[in-house]
Amino acid sequence: MYLAGSGFKVADVDLATTEDGYLEQTLRWTTAERGKRYELMLRLHYTEVYNDLTEQEKYLEWNLGRQISVSSSGGEEMFKDVSGGSFFNFVETQLQNYENEDQVMKRVLGMDAVEIILTAGNEDLNTYMQVNEPVTGIVTERPIFTNVNNGIGIFASKYSTKVSTFLSDGSMLEICAGQKTSGFKFCCDSANILPQNSATQAVAISLLTGGVNVGCD
Repeated sequence: MYLAGSGFKVADVDLATTEDGYLEQTLRWTTAERGKRYELMLRLHYTEVYNDLTEQEKYLEWNLGRQISVSSSGGEEMFKDVSGGSFFNFVETQLQNYENEDQVMKRVLGMDAVEIILTAGNEDLNTYMQVNEPVTGIVTERPIFTNVNNGIGIFASKYSTKVSTFLSDGSMLEICAGQKTSGFKFCCDSANILPQNSATQAVAISLLTGGVNVGCD
């Protein structure tokens, strides 16, 4: 699985004011031999700092759905487009009713703020999952799927891989100061230095925007 070198980029440095103002981030991967079912998960990692100066590492987890490959021979190119608007809506929904919000001083976003987890399952696991998906029609009986001799059950395999990356300058600006998430006290870790920037990320964003401060200090 791979991302562009610009990190997780779902917004530009102009602060989106409409749904059309966000970007899409494309996640790409090549299927593995014997892999059939691919499930994607995104985690947004941050450090929650409280008014008493204690802190806790946390993350928000977003299920990006599944994709089924044409075959299980491997070598198939697959991708998933992640909507910027949907990303910021997800963050807003997860935090808008947080009962301890009044105790939070800030939420610090580091260099590895975004984690993408890709899990591959073999063909037997995919068949089992499809058979046991929620019934949507008038027929409620489910067929029994088993690959165990002289019994009922399933012997299957799955494998997970992950990649961690940073929020692009535009995405960091948007989550810290954008209309959907500015109220949740996100800020950019002062230690963040992106490959393309000569200064820290917070300073680079300030220069790009004419003075918008998203730093934690």
